[in-house]
Amino acid sequence: MLTAVLLLLFATLHYNKLNLRYNAKRASSTMFQEIDQSMKNDDRVYLTHELDYFLARYYMKNNKIYIFNMPYEDIPFYIGKVLIPPSAFASGIPLYPVRVFIVYYDQYVVRSEM
Repeated sequence: MLTAVLLLLFATLHYNKLNLRYNAKRASSTMFQEIDQSMKNDDRVYLTHELDYFLARYYMKNNKIYIFNMPYEDIPFYIGKVLIPPSAFASGIPLYPVRVFIVYYDQYVVRSEM
């Protein structure tokens, strides 16, 4: 009985250590603040994942935030679809004077089309 408890305790501690290492919360606030400081008036932010929409709206002062390459109909209701306007979706990258910050999970890329 004691060995089973010790084995269970060891397995739990090992699982928690691995869970903290590989499933740590990302530092998205600093990334969104960095993007917000780098943005000019006409620049936009494109999100590749719909769950980041409200996170970006919270951390950024700029309201030019769009969900990239996803139709409005494909967003599940549990995401908060009724709070996301249909105009917050984009499918193309704008032309040169306007830059786009494409946000992936833990990094972003600045793009513009010629």
